[in-house]
Amino acid sequence: MTRFEAFGPLEAVMRSRTRTLQIALLIGMVTKLIAAVDAPQNQAGAGARDLKVKPAVAGPAAVNNASGGASGAIVPPPSIEGYRSNWLVAVGVNDFRDRSVAPLKYCVADAVAIYQVFAGPARLVPIEQAYLLVSAPDQLRSRRDVVYENSSIDAPTRANILRRITYAAQQAGPDSTVILHLSGHGFV
Repeated sequence: MTRFEAFGPLEAVMRSRTRTLQIALLIGMVTKLIAAVDAPQNQAGAGARDLKVKPAVAGPAAVNNASGGASGAIVPPPSIEGYRSNWLVAVGVNDFRDRSVAPLKYCVADAVAIYQVFAGPARLVPIEQAYLLVSAPDQLRSRRDVVYENSSIDAPTRANILRRITYAAQQAGPDSTVILHLSGHGFV
């Protein structure tokens, strides 16, 4: 079972007009995971097996493998109480208007991976509250292997990014978690 908590997201507090929101900054988390998968010893032909990432949501009969499975302890399913108050804004920018800025290769893939982890089958963030802003969004909209029905996908313009972050901040309550993933040079 893969547990993304191991990467230790940096947490910061953002204050809005009437509430405090916890924001988990996950910049680079997926990049670290991809770097591990892409390591030479993990390549096809090197005796590596396919990596299958599964959500860290265990059923009532899941065995605790942290001790090598020796204890056979039962892992209770994690509490997802309050998940309806979670929000996600994942931004990936590969290409820039200013042609003097070198394009990037993996920022969109990183943002999509974050989106899939949180808005995917585990539904750690409700699909209606998960926003994906990426370069060339039209290429992703029709790909059901990448996005889901009712997915919100837009171009990563300054206006779109600010609109989605502002909306999430306004809608989130005092116990909400707003996850903000930014992958790019830091500008659009």
